[in-house]
Amino acid sequence: MKKKILILLIIILIIVSGCVSITQPVAHDKGFPSDGKYKILGPVSCDGKKTIILGLFWFGGIGYRDLYGAATDKYKTQNLDVVNVNVDEEITSVLGIVITVDTIMRGTAIVYTEKP
Repeated sequence: MKKKILILLIIILIIVSGCVSITQPVAHDKGFPSDGKYKILGPVSCDGKKTIILGLFWFGGIGYRDLYGAATDKYKTQNLDVVNVNVDEEITSVLGIVITVDTIMRGTAIVYTEKP
């Protein structure tokens, strides 16, 4: 009887650990504008950590809004945009039950010289 319960628990653990999905942070797909009517302010980056439990509950994480906020704080202007965004992630999983995703977002802050 104990052996059957142990086998059942192992099967449930395998099923639960195989049903975990990870969503990517919201990334920005803008490249440099082709018209050249902008000034490059410089690089900007931010990082964050997301914890996912059983694929159902998650806490933390970062997205484009966080990168834009970091650029606004760094360059002290509201009229900017962040382009050429790269997202790097390191995913660590413990049997699919607890997953941590360390994310680093990098981009280039620009300010338009004329309205786009």
